[in-house]
Amino acid sequence: MVVKKKAKKTPKVAKSRAKGDVKDVVDFPIFIQNPEVSKSEVKDNISIRDILKAPFTKENRKQLLVVSGGVFLFFFSVLLVLYFVLKFGWSNYEMDFFLLGGIVYIICLLLCIYFILGYVGRWLKNILNKNLDLPSWENKKGLIKVGFGIFIVYLAYYLPFYIVYFIFMLALGIKSSAFIVIDTIIIPLLFVALLPFIMIAIIRFIYKEQIKDAFKLKEVLVEFRSKSLDYIVACILCFVVIIVVAAFIFLLFVGYMALIPILVVNTLLGSILNVIMLGLLVYIVSVFSVYLYLIIFGLFGRVYAQSQSNK
Repeated sequence: MVVKKKAKKTPKVAKSRAKGDVKDVVDFPIFIQNPEVSKSEVKDNISIRDILKAPFTKENRKQLLVVSGGVFLFFFSVLLVLYFVLKFGWSNYEMDFFLLGGIVYIICLLLCIYFILGYVGRWLKNILNKNLDLPSWENKKGLIKVGFGIFIVYLAYYLPFYIVYFIFMLALGIKSSAFIVIDTIIIPLLFVALLPFIMIAIIRFIYKEQIKDAFKLKEVLVEFRSKSLDYIVACILCFVVIIVVAAFIFLLFVGYMALIPILVVNTLLGSILNVIMLGLLVYIVSVFSVYLYLIIFGLFGRVYAQSQSNK
């Protein structure tokens, strides 16, 4: 009598309708182990160049523009309200309206931040799967949950330094020379020095799907030591990209300011042109803001994926 062996069950991975697009909703974290993606989408060795150009590839461009469009709609609507308030005067509006609007704005801003962090967190999961595709917008509640988790990790690591910062500010005074040195030199250096460790903590949260794993400091330090040079290079590259993008946005802003005398005309056409130019500027800023998040998470995720593959 021949006994048939039962086939081992594998965790199901839900696929979206788009061909080759894989949802990251799984029964347990697979990430690097047995990722169910098509061979055409998997790269065994993801290079820095792959990360930098991935958001603008033909396959990902649409998703990037959609994400950026959401950020744009939020910030541009706020700027539009402020524009009309400044144009027609504060006295035409009740203070209660602004108080309520401020509360709503803060809530919407936090949701927007959680949404974007959740989205780049999903892309980080794809990077760990050695897949460069930007994720779809499936499971929007999951995006906010992941984004909230990333925000908590970030806040928990940086909060002690913010507290010390405000203590020094109150003790020394904003205009004191000692505080200026702390504010312009020491704090930025601490921010840079902590970035690799915070990113490793965030990656561990995404990788393990347990927020407690982000706070296992010993394992975070071990991971950093295992590929310290690569993490330092990733950190340097992140700041180079930030400086380049910030310079580009600054030039756009200068160009917009130079056009204000032409655009600000007391006519309906002048107002329409001003709003269009302002909207274009905000949209470009939105695109590159999302791009920066994707690059930062992608560069560090690439190093972590290589580290796990070598174990």
